[in-house]
Amino acid sequence: MKTDFTIADKKSPIAEAIEDKKSRQTKIEDERIASIQEFYDRCFYHRYGDEANHYLNNYKTGTTCGNIVGDRIRFILAKENLTIKDLAERSGVGRSSLHRFLDSESPDIPKVATLDKIISKLPCFIDDFLYSPDNYQEWENAYSGYPLNFGKSFCNYEQLRDYVIFQLSLPVAYNDEKKKYKMPAQVLDLLSKQIFSAFETADALLEYEKDKKKPKGYFEEPVEIVDIDL
Repeated sequence: MKTDFTIADKKSPIAEAIEDKKSRQTKIEDERIASIQEFYDRCFYHRYGDEANHYLNNYKTGTTCGNIVGDRIRFILAKENLTIKDLAERSGVGRSSLHRFLDSESPDIPKVATLDKIISKLPCFIDDFLYSPDNYQEWENAYSGYPLNFGKSFCNYEQLRDYVIFQLSLPVAYNDEKKKYKMPAQVLDLLSKQIFSAFETADALLEYEKDKKKPKGYFEEPVEIVDIDL
């Protein structure tokens, strides 16, 4: 959603909401760049080492073109039936530059800004591209799904959704000085519609997530699921 609206009163609630949206967008972008920077640093380390380990030369790892970034790009392009020309046109990164990144003999490491352009135009999420920077084979094996450690328990989304909707179908009360009062109908109506709309959006996004041909993290069994009693 755009944020460059014409505003009459910059102190109005809607203006504050827009500024909050801008702040959240900035935070998301900063986190995105930080994650790419971390990935770039790992590539740089494997290529050049550090003060203790000069010229590790481990950057040329992988199976096809021989480097951490290039192998991932080539693998995704092949899997999605795309060409280097396609990626160049989508990302605005020149074909000659892309060929340098994919070179099997002396590959260049794309700068963070360039890598961001490339990843943003590949048919995969950024976290999936950056997964397992130190082990290419693990990344390739995980392209159709990889295990994530979320701890010993987690909340089941479908149970959460059904529980909340069921609870909202009951009379809703709120507390005020140790007394319970029935929530006004107009407040409950607004609350119910907003929550239901949020679940509708989540369901639609999850259906897209299920259908897309992109890597995604999953829970390894057995996992203790926290049940919600209805």
